Amino acid sequence: MVARPRGGAADGDATRAALIEAALRLFTTQSVDSVSVRAINREAGVAPAAVHYHFGSKEALVVAAVERYGLAVNATITAHIQRLLEAPGQPDPADLVAVLADAYRHLLVDHPVYGRAWLNVVAQLSDAADPWFSESQAPVDALLHQLARRVFPDAASERVRTAVRLGALTLIRMTVQDGVVALADVPTDQLAEVEHPDRGARRAGAARATTVAPARAEPGMLARFVAGGLVAAING
Repeated sequence: MVARPRGGAADGDATRAALIEAALRLFTTQSVDSVSVRAINREAGVAPAAVHYHFGSKEALVVAAVERYGLAVNATITAHIQRLLEAPGQPDPADLVAVLADAYRHLLVDHPVYGRAWLNVVAQLSDAADPWFSESQAPVDALLHQLARRVFPDAASERVRTAVRLGALTLIRMTVQDGVVALADVPTDQLAEVEHPDRGARRAGAARATTVAPARAEPGMLARFVAGGLVAAING
Protein backbone atom coordinates (compact mmCIF):
# COMPACT_ATOMS: atom_id res chain seq x y z
CA MET A 1 0.00 0.00 0.00
CA VAL A 2 1.38 3.41 -0.95
CA ALA A 3 1.56 6.09 1.75
CA ARG A 4 1.97 9.85 1.56
CA PRO A 5 5.55 11.16 1.62
CA ARG A 6 7.10 13.11 4.47
CA GLY A 7 8.24 16.60 3.78
CA GLY A 8 11.99 16.98 3.33
CA ALA A 9 14.35 19.83 4.17
CA ALA A 10 14.29 22.72 1.71
CA ASP A 11 17.95 22.20 0.85
CA GLY A 12 17.24 18.59 -0.04
CA ASP A 13 15.23 19.36 -3.18
CA ALA A 14 18.05 18.36 -5.50
CA THR A 15 18.52 15.05 -3.70
CA ARG A 16 14.79 14.39 -3.73
CA ALA A 17 14.69 15.04 -7.49
CA ALA A 18 17.68 12.74 -8.04
CA LEU A 19 15.99 9.97 -6.07
CA ILE A 20 12.73 10.33 -8.01
CA GLU A 21 14.56 10.19 -11.33
CA ALA A 22 16.64 7.20 -10.20
CA ALA A 23 13.51 5.35 -9.13
CA LEU A 24 11.75 6.06 -12.43
CA ARG A 25 14.78 4.81 -14.37
CA LEU A 26 14.87 1.57 -12.41
CA PHE A 27 11.12 1.07 -12.72
CA THR A 28 11.46 0.97 -16.50
CA THR A 29 13.37 -2.33 -16.36
CA GLN A 30 12.06 -3.82 -13.11
CA SER A 31 8.74 -3.86 -11.31
CA VAL A 32 8.02 -1.22 -8.72
CA ASP A 33 7.80 -3.92 -6.04
CA SER A 34 11.11 -5.56 -6.94
CA VAL A 35 13.30 -2.43 -6.88
CA SER A 36 14.98 -2.06 -3.50
CA VAL A 37 15.66 1.11 -1.56
CA ARG A 38 19.36 0.23 -1.69
CA ALA A 39 19.23 0.08 -5.50
CA ILE A 40 17.50 3.46 -5.73
CA ASN A 41 20.06 5.13 -3.48
CA ARG A 42 22.89 3.55 -5.46
CA GLU A 43 21.38 4.59 -8.81
CA ALA A 44 20.98 8.17 -7.57
CA GLY A 45 24.56 8.21 -6.27
CA VAL A 46 23.53 9.30 -2.78
CA ALA A 47 23.93 8.05 0.78
CA PRO A 48 22.42 4.65 1.71
CA ALA A 49 19.83 6.26 3.99
CA ALA A 50 18.76 8.99 1.54
CA VAL A 51 15.38 7.54 0.57
CA HIS A 52 14.28 7.16 4.18
CA TYR A 53 15.70 10.55 5.16
CA HIS A 54 14.00 12.50 2.36
CA PHE A 55 10.79 10.49 1.90
CA GLY A 56 10.35 8.28 4.94
CA SER A 57 9.82 5.10 2.91
CA LYS A 58 10.02 3.62 -0.58
CA GLU A 59 6.22 3.80 -0.82
CA ALA A 60 6.30 7.54 -0.21
CA LEU A 61 8.97 7.91 -2.89
CA VAL A 62 6.64 6.14 -5.33
CA VAL A 63 3.91 8.65 -4.45
CA ALA A 64 6.28 11.54 -5.13
CA ALA A 65 7.33 10.00 -8.44
CA VAL A 66 3.70 9.60 -9.55
CA GLU A 67 2.74 13.10 -8.46
CA ARG A 68 5.75 14.69 -10.15
CA TYR A 69 4.02 14.36 -13.54
CA GLY A 70 0.61 13.03 -12.56
CA LEU A 71 -0.75 16.25 -11.13
CA ALA A 72 -0.21 18.09 -14.42
CA VAL A 73 -1.42 15.16 -16.53
CA ASN A 74 -4.61 14.85 -14.50
CA ALA A 75 -5.22 18.59 -14.71
CA THR A 76 -4.93 18.42 -18.50
CA ILE A 77 -7.27 15.42 -18.71
CA THR A 78 -9.81 17.07 -16.39
CA ALA A 79 -9.88 20.30 -18.39
CA HIS A 80 -10.32 18.41 -21.67
CA ILE A 81 -13.18 16.30 -20.28
CA GLN A 82 -14.95 19.34 -18.87
CA ARG A 83 -14.77 21.09 -22.23
CA LEU A 84 -16.32 18.08 -23.96
CA LEU A 85 -19.05 17.72 -21.32
CA GLU A 86 -19.98 21.39 -21.67
CA ALA A 87 -19.94 21.37 -25.49
CA PRO A 88 -23.15 20.80 -27.48
CA GLY A 89 -23.64 17.52 -29.26
CA GLN A 90 -22.54 14.00 -28.45
CA PRO A 91 -18.82 13.19 -28.24
CA ASP A 92 -17.59 10.14 -30.13
CA PRO A 93 -15.12 7.35 -29.20
CA ALA A 94 -12.24 9.24 -30.79
CA ASP A 95 -12.96 12.21 -28.51
CA LEU A 96 -12.92 9.91 -25.50
CA VAL A 97 -9.53 8.41 -26.38
CA ALA A 98 -8.11 11.83 -27.31
CA VAL A 99 -8.70 13.01 -23.74
CA LEU A 100 -5.97 10.62 -22.60
CA ALA A 101 -3.84 10.49 -25.73
CA ASP A 102 -3.42 14.27 -25.94
CA ALA A 103 -2.34 14.51 -22.30
CA TYR A 104 0.16 11.69 -22.72
CA ARG A 105 1.50 13.15 -25.96
CA HIS A 106 2.18 16.51 -24.31
CA LEU A 107 3.87 14.72 -21.42
CA LEU A 108 6.17 12.78 -23.75
CA VAL A 109 7.06 15.80 -25.86
CA ASP A 110 8.09 17.69 -22.72
CA HIS A 111 9.60 14.70 -20.88
CA PRO A 112 10.39 11.93 -23.40
CA VAL A 113 12.42 9.78 -21.01
CA TYR A 114 10.80 10.24 -17.63
CA GLY A 115 7.34 10.60 -19.15
CA ARG A 116 7.54 7.06 -20.52
CA ALA A 117 8.92 5.83 -17.21
CA TRP A 118 6.02 7.53 -15.42
CA LEU A 119 3.47 5.86 -17.68
CA ASN A 120 5.09 2.52 -16.93
CA VAL A 121 4.71 3.11 -13.19
CA VAL A 122 1.07 4.15 -13.68
CA ALA A 123 0.37 0.92 -15.57
CA GLN A 124 1.97 -1.16 -12.80
CA LEU A 125 0.05 0.55 -10.00
CA SER A 126 -3.20 0.30 -11.93
CA ASP A 127 -2.67 -3.41 -12.59
CA ALA A 128 -1.95 -3.96 -8.91
CA ALA A 129 -5.08 -2.00 -7.87
CA ASP A 130 -2.85 -0.04 -5.48
CA PRO A 131 -5.17 1.59 -2.89
CA TRP A 132 -3.44 4.97 -2.83
CA PHE A 133 -3.25 5.17 -6.61
CA SER A 134 -6.88 4.14 -7.06
CA GLU A 135 -7.98 6.79 -4.57
CA SER A 136 -5.82 9.49 -6.16
CA GLN A 137 -7.25 8.73 -9.59
CA ALA A 138 -10.88 8.51 -8.46
CA PRO A 139 -11.90 12.09 -9.40
CA VAL A 140 -10.44 11.80 -12.91
CA ASP A 141 -11.86 8.29 -13.35
CA ALA A 142 -15.31 9.55 -12.39
CA LEU A 143 -15.15 12.34 -14.97
CA LEU A 144 -13.84 9.95 -17.61
CA HIS A 145 -16.71 7.57 -16.89
CA GLN A 146 -19.19 10.44 -17.14
CA LEU A 147 -17.80 11.30 -20.58
CA ALA A 148 -17.83 7.64 -21.63
CA ARG A 149 -21.51 7.40 -20.69
CA ARG A 150 -22.16 10.35 -22.99
CA VAL A 151 -20.32 8.56 -25.79
CA PHE A 152 -22.11 5.24 -25.18
CA PRO A 153 -25.48 6.26 -23.65
CA ASP A 154 -27.23 2.96 -24.33
CA ALA A 155 -24.55 0.65 -22.95
CA ALA A 156 -24.48 -0.84 -19.45
CA SER A 157 -22.57 1.38 -17.05
CA GLU A 158 -20.26 -1.35 -15.73
CA ARG A 159 -19.52 -2.59 -19.25
CA VAL A 160 -18.46 0.93 -20.20
CA ARG A 161 -16.33 1.30 -17.07
CA THR A 162 -14.49 -1.97 -17.69
CA ALA A 163 -13.90 -1.26 -21.39
CA VAL A 164 -12.57 2.25 -20.71
CA ARG A 165 -10.20 0.96 -18.03
CA LEU A 166 -8.81 -1.72 -20.35
CA GLY A 167 -8.60 0.76 -23.22
CA ALA A 168 -6.68 3.24 -21.08
CA LEU A 169 -4.23 0.55 -19.98
CA THR A 170 -3.73 -0.52 -23.60
CA LEU A 171 -3.03 3.08 -24.55
CA ILE A 172 -0.51 3.44 -21.75
CA ARG A 173 1.32 0.17 -22.35
CA MET A 174 1.69 0.70 -26.09
CA THR A 175 2.75 4.30 -25.54
CA VAL A 176 5.48 3.07 -23.18
CA GLN A 177 6.63 0.80 -26.00
CA ASP A 178 6.53 3.27 -28.90
CA GLY A 179 6.72 6.66 -27.18
CA VAL A 180 5.37 9.93 -28.56
CA VAL A 181 5.29 8.67 -32.15
CA ALA A 182 2.46 6.27 -31.28
CA LEU A 183 0.29 9.23 -30.28
CA ALA A 184 1.40 11.71 -32.94
CA ASP A 185 -1.16 13.46 -35.09
CA VAL A 186 1.46 14.72 -37.54
CA PRO A 187 3.68 12.79 -39.99
CA THR A 188 6.59 11.07 -38.30
CA ASP A 189 9.20 12.96 -40.27
CA GLN A 190 7.75 16.27 -39.06
CA LEU A 191 8.04 15.49 -35.37
CA ALA A 192 10.25 18.01 -33.60
CA GLU A 193 13.42 16.84 -31.95
CA VAL A 194 12.94 16.16 -28.27
CA GLU A 195 15.37 16.25 -25.41
CA HIS A 196 16.82 12.91 -24.41
CA PRO A 197 18.84 13.38 -21.20
CA ASP A 198 22.10 11.49 -21.15
CA ARG A 199 22.41 9.47 -17.97
CA GLY A 200 25.80 10.85 -17.09
CA ALA A 201 24.71 14.40 -17.83
CA ARG A 202 21.71 13.96 -15.55
CA ARG A 203 23.93 13.10 -12.64
CA ALA A 204 26.39 15.90 -13.29
CA GLY A 205 23.70 18.45 -14.09
CA ALA A 206 25.53 19.05 -17.35
CA ALA A 207 24.39 19.71 -20.90
CA ARG A 208 21.72 17.52 -22.50
CA ALA A 209 21.94 15.69 -25.79
CA THR A 210 19.07 15.67 -28.30
CA THR A 211 17.75 12.88 -30.42
CA VAL A 212 14.76 12.29 -32.64
CA ALA A 213 12.00 10.10 -31.22
CA PRO A 214 12.15 6.64 -32.83
CA ALA A 215 9.57 5.97 -35.55
CA ARG A 216 8.13 2.56 -34.72
CA ALA A 217 4.41 3.24 -35.14
CA GLU A 218 2.23 4.87 -37.76
CA PRO A 219 1.25 8.34 -36.48
CA GLY A 220 -2.05 8.27 -34.60
CA MET A 221 -2.59 4.56 -35.20
CA LEU A 222 -2.65 3.67 -31.51
CA ALA A 223 -5.39 6.14 -30.62
CA ARG A 224 -7.51 4.92 -33.52
CA PHE A 225 -6.90 1.31 -32.50
CA VAL A 226 -8.01 1.97 -28.91
CA ALA A 227 -11.10 3.87 -30.05
CA GLY A 228 -12.07 0.96 -32.31
CA GLY A 229 -11.48 -1.46 -29.46
CA LEU A 230 -13.82 0.49 -27.20
CA VAL A 231 -16.58 0.37 -29.78
CA ALA A 232 -16.13 -3.37 -30.25
CA ALA A 233 -15.98 -4.11 -26.52
CA ILE A 234 -19.00 -2.01 -25.59
CA ASN A 235 -21.28 -2.48 -28.58
CA GLY A 236 -20.14 -5.94 -29.66
